[in-house]
Amino acid sequence: MKAIFVSDVHLKNSTDERSLRFLKFLNETAQSADALFILGDLFDYWLPENPLMEENFAPFIRWLDDYSARSGKIVYLLGNHDFFIGDFSKRRWRAELYSGDCLLNLGGKNVYLAHGDRVYQKDYGYRLLRPILRNRLTRALAQGLPYSLTFKMAQKVSRTSRVYTTLHKNVDCKKIYRDFAGEKILKGADVVILGHNHLPDFAEIEAGSRKGLYINTGDWLTQYSYVTLQENRWELKYWK
Repeated sequence: MKAIFVSDVHLKNSTDERSLRFLKFLNETAQSADALFILGDLFDYWLPENPLMEENFAPFIRWLDDYSARSGKIVYLLGNHDFFIGDFSKRRWRAELYSGDCLLNLGGKNVYLAHGDRVYQKDYGYRLLRPILRNRLTRALAQGLPYSLTFKMAQKVSRTSRVYTTLHKNVDCKKIYRDFAGEKILKGADVVILGHNHLPDFAEIEAGSRKGLYINTGDWLTQYSYVTLQENRWELKYWK
């Protein structure tokens, strides 16, 4: 099995340089994978039942349509920007959907997967904001207002979410994520894969008597990084 793992692409449209670069990656690299694991924030924002989403991100939606139609498996872990995409991804692409973390057997290993936005427990602003953004009232509001207005609101919420995620400014983010991975390895995971912090990482972790692997998928804002699993070999790669 060949699997590709990607996160934090933060697509805003389908026409800028980053978007075109990611679409080329999908066409030239991801299309040959048996499974595509999206660890959140593929899109910088997503509104439920809003046709402007399909219009704004049309090339990527069509690519995922074709990929799933060819029996490509899509596993989608919701991020802190695209958390409303769940129903759409299940209905449109038959995605295996997770709203939080999951533990899967991949390549004979116990693999822990999460977007990673709940790793840093002292990010109090984001922890306060997260349930507000995801509750039923917010969803109903997003569905009840005019499409063009909610589209603008989604862009603003996306910027707000990024402001409240303060990891890079204040703490040793890489150490926090490696320590978190160690906790999961100690509890039985062989491989831990996270995103969210935009810092690509590939490290062997010792946790008590256990050893495991921690990988961070990085981002497609500046790193253009992704992870592959092929013939039981894990690699962190950079697309040029």
